[in-house]
Amino acid sequence: MRVDRSDAVRSLQKKGFHLVKSGDHLYFHHEFEGKRTVPYTKISHSKKRKDIGNDLLLSMRKQLRLDTNRDTADLLSCPMDGDAFNSIMKAKGIF
Repeated sequence: MRVDRSDAVRSLQKKGFHLVKSGDHLYFHHEFEGKRTVPYTKISHSKKRKDIGNDLLLSMRKQLRLDTNRDTADLLSCPMDGDAFNSIMKAKGIF
């Protein structure tokens, strides 16, 4: 399973994640109702990797507090919207 890196960057910003550029990475911090929450993730600035593969999806899945790589790919490539992500986090008691 692969997700286009540029699609993931755009998608996260549409779903309540705020971009912070720092060093070699783009950090995405989630905000809900005006407050920063626990889920976050990061993506490399590198132009060499155009896709996010399974190894990085696993890392991102843990950072985002999701249960499967499929959920992570859905969040990054748009089948899962911001409201669905927020519902999952509320159900888990993360916020």
